[in-house]
Amino acid sequence: MHTRASRSSKNVSIKMIFHYVQNLYSHLN
Repeated sequence: MHTRASRSSKNVSIKMIFHYVQNLYSHLN
């Protein structure tokens, strides 16, 4: 259970970072 939770939270942070980078990139263009 603990491994699953930590994997899920890691996935969320990666998704958030990706979204943030994408947002920043679109603002630069």
